[in-house]
Amino acid sequence: MQAVDAEGRAIVDEMSWIYVRPGEVRSCVGCHARKGDTPKQGFRGSPQAIRSEPAKLLGLGRPHRWRANLAAQTGILDLSSERMREIASVDIHGNRAEDAEGIAPELADQVQALTKSLRDSDAALRISSAQRLAILRDRAAAPELAGTLRDPVREVRMHAAFALAACGDRQSIGPLAETLDDPDALVAQAAHVALENLTGHTEAFDPFRDPPGKRKGAEAWRKWMRTCDWSRVEQELIVRLDSADPLARHRAIVALGHTGDTAARNALREFLSSKKVNADLRATREAIRALGHLKATEAVGLLGDLLIRDLPTNRKGRSRRSLHDSTRRAEAVAEALGHIGTEEAEDILIDTYGRLGAYWTYNSLYGDHVALIACHASPIHYRITEALNSIGSTKAAAIVPKLLASIPTDPDRALLFENDACEVMTARLVRLSGMSERVITSCLLVLQGKQNAVSQDLMSALTIAHKAWAGRPLSEARAAQILSIVCNDAKYAPEVRSAFDRYRALPAPKLKDPTLKWAPCNVKHWTCFYLARLLGKLRDRAAVETLTAALTEDPTEASFGRPNPPEWQVLFLHNAPNPCYRAAAADALGRIGDRSAVPTLLKAAANFDNALDVRHAAAMALGRIADPSSVQQLRELAKDYPEVSTRRALLTACETISAE
Repeated sequence: MQAVDAEGRAIVDEMSWIYVRPGEVRSCVGCHARKGDTPKQGFRGSPQAIRSEPAKLLGLGRPHRWRANLAAQTGILDLSSERMREIASVDIHGNRAEDAEGIAPELADQVQALTKSLRDSDAALRISSAQRLAILRDRAAAPELAGTLRDPVREVRMHAAFALAACGDRQSIGPLAETLDDPDALVAQAAHVALENLTGHTEAFDPFRDPPGKRKGAEAWRKWMRTCDWSRVEQELIVRLDSADPLARHRAIVALGHTGDTAARNALREFLSSKKVNADLRATREAIRALGHLKATEAVGLLGDLLIRDLPTNRKGRSRRSLHDSTRRAEAVAEALGHIGTEEAEDILIDTYGRLGAYWTYNSLYGDHVALIACHASPIHYRITEALNSIGSTKAAAIVPKLLASIPTDPDRALLFENDACEVMTARLVRLSGMSERVITSCLLVLQGKQNAVSQDLMSALTIAHKAWAGRPLSEARAAQILSIVCNDAKYAPEVRSAFDRYRALPAPKLKDPTLKWAPCNVKHWTCFYLARLLGKLRDRAAVETLTAALTEDPTEASFGRPNPPEWQVLFLHNAPNPCYRAAAADALGRIGDRSAVPTLLKAAANFDNALDVRHAAAMALGRIADPSSVQQLRELAKDYPEVSTRRALLTACETISAE
C-alpha cells in the first residue's frame, strides 16, 4: 500500500497484506485502527471511497506494463510505485504495436501519438492514453488533456484531470476550475487535486457532500482565479521556499515547476545553492525537476556540479541512507538535464554515465534483496539513458560498452518476448552512436565461438555480469540477449537463424536441481530463448520451419519430469531448465504471422505436457495470426480450458479474428 503525490510519486510505503475472497467487500477505518472496527454508515459519515460508484482504473485500452516483482526486502527505501512503474517499465518508451522494430521513439513523437489517441472513438484507449501521459509528465500534453475534461465518459475525464496534475501549466487552470462542477464527484475531486498541485493554493472542497453547482470550494476557486495575477502568485510561491513547514515548501516548489517563469528559475537556482539541499530530499528533487521542466539552460552548470557531487563513487565512511539520498538527487538531475536538452547537458550526462559503477551496486542502495539485486535496471543508469534518449544523443559511442553491461542480466529476472523500455532506449543510443553494426557483429562472433575476434571493450560488456544466487550468465547467452536488443535489420536474419539451429541441436541439459538456470549446461535454453525472440522481432518468415520444429520435435517441459510435492522445488511446475525457449518460438511465430504455423500452435496450446509459458504464448500467437479458419477450434479449446490466463488468451484470439 502506497501513498502517492499528485504526480504519481510514492511518499510512503506500507507493507500491508489485505486478503479479499471472491464476492467479498472490505473496507477499513485506518491503518492503525483496531481490526474489528468498521466504517460508519450513512452518507455524511461514510468514507469517500463508498460515496461514489467505483471508477474503472486498470486493464483498459493499451495499459502501461511493467515488471511488478518487487526486488526488495522492505518497503522503506525502494519507493516501488515510481521505481517499478517507470524504471521496470516494459513499454513506456516504445513496444506498442506500431513500434515493431523495438526502436524507442522520440519523446515528442510519443506525446503526440498519445494526445492523438485522446480523440480516439474507443473510450478505453482514451483512458490508457491519459494514464500514460501522466507517467511521462510532459507539459506539451496539457492543451489536449484540458480539452479531454469534457469527454462524455467519466473515467476519461477523471484520468485526464489526474494527468494534468503531472502535465499541466498556467493554461490548464481555467478548464480544471470548470471541472470542479462536474456531475461526477470523482472527476471533480481529481480536478481539485490537479489545481492544488499546479498552483500551490488550497481550498476546502468536498464534492461528495455538495451537489454540482452548489459546491462551496468551486466558487472559492473561481474567486481566486478572478483575482489571479501570475507575477504575484509566482512571488508568493517564491517566498514560501523559505518556509519552515516542509509541506508548504514542497507545494510551492512543485507549483513553480508547472507555472513559474524567469523569477522562479532564479529562485530555484538559489534554493539549490543553499544548505537546504541536504536538509529536505523531496524538496530538493522537486526543485531540480522544476528547473528541468522550466528549461532553465542557465542552471545546467549548477545541475552538473550537483550530479558529480551526488554520485556515490566513494562509499567510504558514508551511511547507506546518505548514499541512497545522494543517488536519488542524481536521478532528478538526470531527468532535468534531459528536459533542458542542450549540448552542454548532453556532455554532462555522457561524462557522468562513464563514471558510474556496476548497476547492481546502486540497486543495493534501494534495499534490493541480495538474490534479486540485478533483476532491474539501476535508477540512475536508467534516468541518464532516458535523458540521452530525450535529447536524441549521437555522442554515446564512448559509453556503449557500459550501456550494454548495464542491461539487467539476473536469471531470476522476468523474461519477456519483447524488448522492455530500458532495452529499447539502449538500442536507440547504440544506433544513434553509429556502433550498431559493430555490436551486432561482435555478438554473432561470440555465438560462433570466436570470442578472440571481439574487441576487449565489447567482450567485457558481454561477460561482466552479477553472480546472483541462481548463477552467472555465460557470454553466449549474454551475446544472444544483447543481439536481440540491438539488432533490427533483417539482413542478419540468416545468421541468427543459423545460430538458433546450432544451439538448439545441443544435447538437452540434465539438471538435478531445476534452480540452476545459468549453469554451463543450460546455455542452450538461454541462448535459444533470445535468438527466437529476435527472429520474431525481425519477422523472419524463413524461420517458420525451424521455429515450428522447436515446438513439434524438441522435448516438452514435462518430459524432464515434475518435482516431488514434499520438496521445496515444488514451486516449479516441471524440472525442465529455464527459460522455456519453446515459448519464445511460439511467440515468434505469432509475430511473423505465417498461417502455416496455426496447426502447430493449436496443438501446442492443447498439450499440457508443454509448460504454461508455451501454451499461453501459443494462444497469444494465434490471436496475432488471426486465421479465420481457426475460430471454431479456438472456441472448442477455450470452452473447458482449466487455466484462466490461457483461456482468456484463446477467447481474445476469437474476438480479434471476429472483429477483423
